[in-house]
Amino acid sequence: MTVKSIAEVLNAAKTVTAYIQNNDKTPPTVTVGNLQVTRPTFNRMMAATLVEINNKSMQNILTDTIKDPDKPTGGLPDGQLQKSEYLDIAKRVKDYIAKKEKMPNYITTSLGKMSPFNYMDIFSRILNYYVDKKVLPSFAYTSSLSVVSNTPKVVSYPANIKPFLDVTKNCNWKDALIVNKVKDIVGNETSMYNKAYKLFNWALNVTSYEEPMYYNTRHGAVNTLKLLKGNCVDLAHLLIALWRAAGIPALYKHVYAQFSNFKTGHVIASAYIDGKWIDGDLSNNINKLGNTKSWKLIKQYAVYKELPF
Repeated sequence: MTVKSIAEVLNAAKTVTAYIQNNDKTPPTVTVGNLQVTRPTFNRMMAATLVEINNKSMQNILTDTIKDPDKPTGGLPDGQLQKSEYLDIAKRVKDYIAKKEKMPNYITTSLGKMSPFNYMDIFSRILNYYVDKKVLPSFAYTSSLSVVSNTPKVVSYPANIKPFLDVTKNCNWKDALIVNKVKDIVGNETSMYNKAYKLFNWALNVTSYEEPMYYNTRHGAVNTLKLLKGNCVDLAHLLIALWRAAGIPALYKHVYAQFSNFKTGHVIASAYIDGKWIDGDLSNNINKLGNTKSWKLIKQYAVYKELPF
């Protein structure tokens, strides 16, 4: 009886997510440690891993050979599966396979029938989140990965969040200079948080606050990238363009802030990651992603998809 550690399954799950992103389909086999297993076998291993993590038992995972489903069907619409539901799905899949020794044709969910291909996509991303955060996510986005091989939406966003991916005035993230820079920085990273973190840290390290101070927009995102300097507004344009080009919704926050010896209006960026907004401010190198240290909030004026000034 061959077993693999949960750490080996988690490492393999990262390769599955990357494969789906790069190839628009699920891999037929997966390498777990030094062992190559089939797609249905790895699906069973992911189900068992989720059950073990949730139960905090962390037992090794069996690698028994599992057969493909007879007639796979299904395909989920955009939406979210809450933690309680995806854990129930994992248990049902694990129990079904224990009895039938094959993957089910589909899994019933609150959103509709989930195909085994949807399952592999969603559950590999859930395990990636666990690797990054050390906790299971409170929900997971579905994708439109089909039974055959339609292009998957590896992250799907609610309708009210999707507009924050748009190209807007002074934030043309589809410009080749922006797109290529994001590819250089992000590489094959699959975690949305890690993408945001890498882009923020790169921009924080290479840009500077432009003196003498000026108000409102002067350069826009593309020219700020060329110059590697700007005021808070232009630095926010750049960071939002980088994030949106990486598929991360981002918005502008206009605030009234207390700095060390003065008060003034200020603009920062905020990224939507794992269901919440995380701030980023490039105007001072002491700031961190999600932890702005250079000023204290007095009040927030507004948030914008497109900055009006």
